[in-house]
Amino acid sequence: MSINDYTPHQANGLAELIAFRPAFSLIETDKLNHIPSKKKKIHPAKEITDRFTEKFCQYDFADTNYDILQTGPPEIETMHEWIEEINLTTVLQFFTYIIWTDRIEDGYFFRKIKDKTVEKLLIRLDVLINDGQENSVSNK
Repeated sequence: MSINDYTPHQANGLAELIAFRPAFSLIETDKLNHIPSKKKKIHPAKEITDRFTEKFCQYDFADTNYDILQTGPPEIETMHEWIEEINLTTVLQFFTYIIWTDRIEDGYFFRKIKDKTVEKLLIRLDVLINDGQENSVSNK
């Protein structure tokens, strides 16, 4: 699927997910420890990942077909190099996997933020959206 296969509402949702990138950068660098949470008993980083998950589910982006993720990147590529080549569907599958794995393995989402996987996925999502918009404009 490409960005052109999504409704304008869903395309806005993808843009909302990309907008989380600066907040995830704060988590990655541990700069959130000094920022008070809006919800008293929740760490600000957890609050951000919860909001991201809520947005992801609100726009119905979850795709639990993890086959491509379980086989992983080709042997010659690192995970981050592979992310630079994956399509929109695989990006959303990857986020689904991170979100659901975090439900089972507490802290998984944070580890994927710390190792820059989430950042790379958001960058790839941004590239795919911008490329799709350019292609749809040039096709008219």
